[in-house]
Amino acid sequence: TGTGVLPRAMARFGAQFTGIDASENQIAQARRLTAEAGLAIDYHVRTAEDTGLGAHCFDAVTACQCFWYFDKSKVFPEIRRLLKSNGKLAILSMAWLPGESEIAQKSEALILKYNPDWTGAGYQRFTPRKPDWADTYGFTPVHLDGFDVQIPFTRETWHGRMKACRGAAASLSETQLQNFERDHVQMLEQIAPKQFDIPHFVAMLIFEIGIAGA
Repeated sequence: TGTGVLPRAMARFGAQFTGIDASENQIAQARRLTAEAGLAIDYHVRTAEDTGLGAHCFDAVTACQCFWYFDKSKVFPEIRRLLKSNGKLAILSMAWLPGESEIAQKSEALILKYNPDWTGAGYQRFTPRKPDWADTYGFTPVHLDGFDVQIPFTRETWHGRMKACRGAAASLSETQLQNFERDHVQMLEQIAPKQFDIPHFVAMLIFEIGIAGA
C-alpha cells in the first residue's frame, strides 16, 4: 500500500481496505495521512508474500506500482489464500512516457548521469496481455486494459516525483542526490514552464481465481 494512496482514493466509494507494506516508515505515513483525511483504513507492516491475514476474507487484492518486486512463487499462493471463492486480483501500474516529453526525457538523463545502472528509464506503452503466470497459479484474466493520461505537475511537484523514484533517493548517496537535485532544479528552470502536463501510460490487469494449472 505504500503511503496508502490507493485505499484513501477508493475508500470514499464504500470499500473497506486493509493495507500492507514491508516498510514501517511507509505505513507510518499511511496512518498519518489517513487520519488527517478522516478515514478508517486498517494498516499492517507485513510482506505481500506472508501477510498473516485471515484466509478467504477478501473480495479483492490490489497491487499498485509494486507487483514486480514480489516473489511470484510465494505471493500467488498467498493471494489465493486471502481471496474469497469469487475474489479478484487487480494489478495496476502507471509510468511517464519519456519519448513523448522533453522534460521527462531530460529528467531521466540526469538520473542516469548519477546512477547509470538504473533500469527504470525509457518506459514505453504496451498492449496488456495475459501473463505467463496466469494459468500456472490459477488466475483468469477478466479485464486487460491500457490507456494514456496527462498528469499535471509544477516544477516543484515534478522534481519531487523524480527524486522519489527508485533511481534517485532510493539508491543514490547523499552527495549524489544533492548533486542530482541541484542539476534537476536548474534544468527545470531552463526548459519547464511553471505548470505542465507529463504523458503517462496506465496498465490495468484484473483477474479472478481459476483453477491452478488448468
